[in-house]
Amino acid sequence: MNTKNIVLELSMKLIKGMQGFLSLMICLMLIISGVSFGQLPEEKVVLSEDLSEALSYFDRSEYETAIVRLIDHAKKFAAESGIAYYFVAESHYNLALAAKISKEDRIQHLESVIIYLNSAVENGLEESYPEKSDEVVYKRAWANFRLSELTCQPLEKLSIAYNNFDFIAGGLEDHKMTPEGAYMSAEVLIQKSMLRRIELYRSVNAGERISIAKDIIQDLRIAQKHLEDVVKSSIASQYLQACAKFQLQNIQLILAKTNAKLKPEVYQEVRGGESASNGREAAVKYLQSLQFETVNQNLSQAMAVQFHPLIQYSKTYATIFEYLITGEQVFEVNIALDSLPRPRFRQDYLFFQANRDHKADIQEQRFIQLAKTSESYYYEVSTIYPEALYWLGWVQYISGEKDSKNSFQSYLSVTGNDACDLRVNFLREDAQMRLFYLTFDHNATNPGQLKSLKQALSGFNPTVPSIKKERNLLLSLTRVGLGEQAGSIFSNVDEVVELIRYMLPKAALVYGQERAQYLKYLDSLLKITQYQKSDQTKFFQGIVAFLRAEIQPEDQQVLKFYKQAADIMETLEKGNNKYQHEARYIIARAYFDAAKHESDKNEKEKLYRKAKEIFVELIQRQKSLRSLFYLAEIFIHENNHLAAAECYQSVINTTCRIDGGEFWCASARAGLRNSRNRGDLGEIRDIPIDNVEFPENLNKVDNEEITLEQFGYQKYVMKKLWAESIDRLIQFGLPNRMLYPAENRISDSRFAQRDFGQQTAGLSEQIIGLKSGLVLNVVLPQDLLASEQGVLVFYNGKLLPKERDGYRVEDIPLNEKALLEIRNDRCYVYRKKFRFTQPRQMHLIIPLIQKFRFRRINHIPDIEKHTIHFPGRLDKNTLFVTGHQISESSELYYHFNEKLNLRDLTIAGDRILAVKDSATYLLQYHLDGSIPDDARDRTLPLYFPASNYALKSPEGVAVDSSGHIYITDVDQNQLFIFDSNGRFRSVIGNIATVQNDTIPKVSFFRPKRVALAEDYEGVNIGDTRVYRPVLLFVTDRTGIHVTNQDGDVLEHIPNTEDQKGIFYDLIVQGYGKSCQLFVWNRQAGHVEWFKAEPVK
Repeated sequence: MNTKNIVLELSMKLIKGMQGFLSLMICLMLIISGVSFGQLPEEKVVLSEDLSEALSYFDRSEYETAIVRLIDHAKKFAAESGIAYYFVAESHYNLALAAKISKEDRIQHLESVIIYLNSAVENGLEESYPEKSDEVVYKRAWANFRLSELTCQPLEKLSIAYNNFDFIAGGLEDHKMTPEGAYMSAEVLIQKSMLRRIELYRSVNAGERISIAKDIIQDLRIAQKHLEDVVKSSIASQYLQACAKFQLQNIQLILAKTNAKLKPEVYQEVRGGESASNGREAAVKYLQSLQFETVNQNLSQAMAVQFHPLIQYSKTYATIFEYLITGEQVFEVNIALDSLPRPRFRQDYLFFQANRDHKADIQEQRFIQLAKTSESYYYEVSTIYPEALYWLGWVQYISGEKDSKNSFQSYLSVTGNDACDLRVNFLREDAQMRLFYLTFDHNATNPGQLKSLKQALSGFNPTVPSIKKERNLLLSLTRVGLGEQAGSIFSNVDEVVELIRYMLPKAALVYGQERAQYLKYLDSLLKITQYQKSDQTKFFQGIVAFLRAEIQPEDQQVLKFYKQAADIMETLEKGNNKYQHEARYIIARAYFDAAKHESDKNEKEKLYRKAKEIFVELIQRQKSLRSLFYLAEIFIHENNHLAAAECYQSVINTTCRIDGGEFWCASARAGLRNSRNRGDLGEIRDIPIDNVEFPENLNKVDNEEITLEQFGYQKYVMKKLWAESIDRLIQFGLPNRMLYPAENRISDSRFAQRDFGQQTAGLSEQIIGLKSGLVLNVVLPQDLLASEQGVLVFYNGKLLPKERDGYRVEDIPLNEKALLEIRNDRCYVYRKKFRFTQPRQMHLIIPLIQKFRFRRINHIPDIEKHTIHFPGRLDKNTLFVTGHQISESSELYYHFNEKLNLRDLTIAGDRILAVKDSATYLLQYHLDGSIPDDARDRTLPLYFPASNYALKSPEGVAVDSSGHIYITDVDQNQLFIFDSNGRFRSVIGNIATVQNDTIPKVSFFRPKRVALAEDYEGVNIGDTRVYRPVLLFVTDRTGIHVTNQDGDVLEHIPNTEDQKGIFYDLIVQGYGKSCQLFVWNRQAGHVEWFKAEPVK
């Protein structure tokens, strides 16, 4: 019977009488922990010497050698392969965290961790080491989390990590891994949400955006619940609870960043119960609800000092972010910047200042200074944050600074093409696109440069859909500039229209010859569309005329093209088409702008009056906010500042908190600042200035506003370009710093790029050095009085205090030897030497045995049915056999009757084992007493280690329910113990034993027979039944010895001096104080009866 069968057989015995799954699991845990419940100490699940040696390399941090030795051991010893592979995984994990290692090697080690954890489970780790089950899940979670830090597919690894961490968070009670699992579940969802937020803003598909946004919000809500569990946990450390509070605030910040630039159609689908009407309002609401200062509540002073810089940083970041959204309360921004701890966050301080000035109006000195390389905060901080060059390039691009090209080129040269980082990937592709625009603007008339640009664009394959679309449009425009046939460029007229709409704002941004070249290209494109898209062509031709007017050197030419623009739009105004309202507005704008260039005063006033009439009409009929702004401008011209101020204020009220309203808000504020306290409000009494709307609906084509400003008004286009850069800053700007979760910080981790350096959440998942431990529960006999239940537990002589879950010893060095002693006045002393070879906490339940003594019953019992007499033997050998009848006609009976060298027999499952003196094997018979047909089945060899042990004169034999074989040796005065396969396990008893221990060890004098008492009833511990150790009863010349598997003297029934050797074979019924002992008195030729009774 192999070891697994022994454990299984004993497991079934232990399960007997137990109720419920919990009882079963506790029972199996006790078996695996090596507690003696009728099994020998040697049957504990201990590690072999080879495996202990292999683990010693792990213990010394020699992980490469440990891996080689452990894998080799697993291949040779299947029974220990599970635990060996587990520590191969742990070795790879520790190597993965080494400081000086390439990213590729780190990834390879982490992938090996997962492979070997799976191998450990497949090879029975959880059966042999059930407590490792959760550790495997936890380490698998960490390995996948670490891989998500390094690989190009982080979301897949994060999902796997979350499933494992969530299992730990919800599957354990009162375990230190529970709050850590909850914290890491939240951490995974937070990191996943931040990555998906980048996906959200890279996408151009509304359905995809809605799906991603919903996932982010759901994940963050689940993360919030996990963190709240950590805060409420009774076993989480105060520091981890503070980290959880900090992350709870960061969840609100991430929700703000997610909502900030959601398009209306997306926000309406994901808003849920939010009261905010749009994403911008929702973001501001989240930001204003932040309470980072609550993290420091109830913390020790030292811990509060640790968190203070993190809190100040996060509050400053949130304030800057809110300012980027609203453009309001710059004073609070400056206060927040002043409170930022420096020099710790000096680089962030500079970057935040740059963000603040980036949000300033493009006409303000702060913005103008930010665009100058030598004076820019962006440039100053670029050595630490290279992406600052990208943002500098944008500011210069908006301002028309020539250094823009150098800044974008510098950014591309100092950053790697990391396709794994979607945020940086977006910045790089966009920077490259800006460079292409600049190249085209400066070389639109240079065929050689256009050919090079075409080639470069053809080789540029952006992954961001919006940038890919821009690249395709610019490539088409370049081909137009090279004079290629329209048929080879466009497949249909809609593509031409799309290119026209793309080109118009580009033309508005430039002046002089650069705009003239754009307009030339537009003229040629409009010839293509004029027949199939007549109204649309006329509309765009009017805007082209408007743009052409702005670059004329002489006023007469300016007036000519404004008049041309108005005339074209009048043809649309009179028709019944979707452009008529915007055409009406453009006519008014043409009159307004032309008036500025009219030298004749009467004509000038005439133009202003015509423009004014149309603007008032559009306000009244179409609720046109733009018309209201220009009406205010006309009032200023007419010196009616009071009326103008009311108009400006209405524009401000309507646009300043609306996405896309930045230009009109800023323009109205500038106009309001220049207004004076003079004029007449009566002129606006009949004009519904407070009833205007934004955005307007004058010319909506395919759900997009088609306006003069977006196509043909440089200031507006520049402001829109500025707004686009702010949107990018909100969507793809420098992420906020977050607490890195683990004490072991991987420097090349994507999550460590924006953390707080050495200050982390402090989770330590790495096993460095092997420790064992002990949790001990002592079970006393049930009928002890309360006053008799005192227990003293000594570990290496040190008295252990009793804790809630028992007696504990923590951090025991691997392979340490220790003496465990348990005392109770009414029980036998438990004393055992342990060697802690297992790299885990050993759980022991030790049931003490109540002291008992035997009383002779003056009555001869009738147990003849269990007795076998051999009349043919001169030595009068008599055997007791229980539970089985041996036929006198069997070969076994014949052999025993005829051969004096056959000494004893016992039933061992499906066979009978017989002892033959001077033999190094046992004879085997079938249960019917017959000899097996196969000669190999007739004997069971007994194996001894390379030592001095050997049988000389075996006499008695017994087998316990686990298959262990007990053989007495008369000449050596010892009892040998073997496993079910005949392998030597231990030996007890010797006449020469030195009695140094406080517990006497048994000494035999010519021992004869052995019988066993096993605890089949067990004793209760809670709802679980546990079983006490096997008791051994051995007869010898001095009487009957009662001992245990360690050879401790429990009881002795002595012979008198003249009765030496009278006790021979024996039977034991019951256990402990309930024992009954039947012994063959071969001098008297009858059975003697003894009953146990507790010692009072």
